Amino acid sequence: MENPINVENIKNQWSRKCIFFKKTFLYYVLLYMTAMLALIRANFYYIDDFGRAAEGFREWEHFSRYISNLLSPVLHGGYYLTDVSPLTQVIAVLLLALSGTIVVSVFSEKKKITVWQVIAGLPLGLSPYFLECLSYKYDAPYMALSVLASVVPFVFVESRQAFYAFVSILGILTMCMTYQAASGI
Repeated sequence: MENPINVENIKNQWSRKCIFFKKTFLYYVLLYMTAMLALIRANFYYIDDFGRAAEGFREWEHFSRYISNLLSPVLHGGYYLTDVSPLTQVIAVLLLALSGTIVVSVFSEKKKITVWQVIAGLPLGLSPYFLECLSYKYDAPYMALSVLASVVPFVFVESRQAFYAFVSILGILTMCMTYQAASGI
């Protein structure tokens, strides 16, 4: 006779994973927001932010960033891009925190978060290269979304090979259509 599925055991495991995930996410949000405070307080336009603020143009399709072009009216409240910062940068921090949490939870075999695990995931958003990306008021959430799109397929590594390949291709396409340089991160 086969053993029935122990629902209580599954609930306990799921509960522990959720607590681990929430704690890790909170740590990353706090650390990334602390790093972002100087950029948010400076409140300056960086490179093409001047043109976007003055004329409200998107024009990301010239760089094949079609998803950025598609999502920008939703985030900025219309086709004329308005400056909604620091909301855009806070959204970018949340997306980066989610990316770091996924990396730590996928590659960690421990059930308890350690300081070293958090530190290992910090360069994902705190590298000097990506801090420059976060200084863009208009582009920051789409750049962070590209990092998240690159990381999400790792969640499905242990799934069926065909599904993992599908999710990986979808992640690569999303990354390429939001911010291609994220492939180097």
